Amino acid sequence: MRDSEYAAMFHAESKHWWYKNLREEVVYWIASHLRKSPTKPEIKLPDVGCGTGGMLLCLQQRFKNLKGVGVDYYDLPLYFAKQAASSSLIRADAKKMPFCHGVFDFITCLDVLYTREVFPAFDHVLDDMRRLLTPQGVLILQVPAFKALYGQHDANIHGAHRFTAEEIRSGLQSAGFGRVVVYYRYNLLFSMAWIVRKIWRRKTMGSEVATPPSLINFLLYKYFKCESGLNKRMRIPFGLSVFAVAYRSLAAVLTDDLLMITFRLC
Repeated sequence: MRDSEYAAMFHAESKHWWYKNLREEVVYWIASHLRKSPTKPEIKLPDVGCGTGGMLLCLQQRFKNLKGVGVDYYDLPLYFAKQAASSSLIRADAKKMPFCHGVFDFITCLDVLYTREVFPAFDHVLDDMRRLLTPQGVLILQVPAFKALYGQHDANIHGAHRFTAEEIRSGLQSAGFGRVVVYYRYNLLFSMAWIVRKIWRRKTMGSEVATPPSLINFLLYKYFKCESGLNKRMRIPFGLSVFAVAYRSLAAVLTDDLLMITFRLC
């Protein structure tokens, strides 16, 4: 990614509708899982490809017992992340994670697996992430969707491969995850993005992470907040992003469900 893209991301993360919606999506799934699990004194979570630290900061603020660690391959995003979050930060390759197996309650990996630095080792990275999780651990990931939407922004941030939901589902199942939830996000923007990015593919234009005017930013945030609720109730077969929640162990999922049923009966 170009230095200017990191700088734009750092300044946009706190208020840009895209990042706000993504943070809320991640928080929803973490909170949902924690409600069905015994109380933990500490939640261990690495954000793989943490970028400039916006997600880590959000999770620190939302979950007070979170012990987060930011992982990124480049020094510049870690420099920005140090200003944003108080979590530990590590410069490391997602293909060679410097952690012991079975220690993390959650792993977040957002718009990283499709980059040219990571995509060639896609299967290996998913397999390794599963091993890093505790038996009750959860992987939360997002990747850009559909090859036809590849644009200048993808090139700027080293994008190599945009996925379908089925590719992600198949990859997670092959890695051995017990239960997988996969769906598309940003459905409304799909057709608009196809047209715009066909134009952008032929022209050099500004960064896509620049925050739009405040009213437009607010309306987009509110709309996609509503759309997010719809995505969880019905699976729409297109969107800008593929979002996935993968549970390491099916037995852990069944135990969580049983605990929730018991709690409701008591």
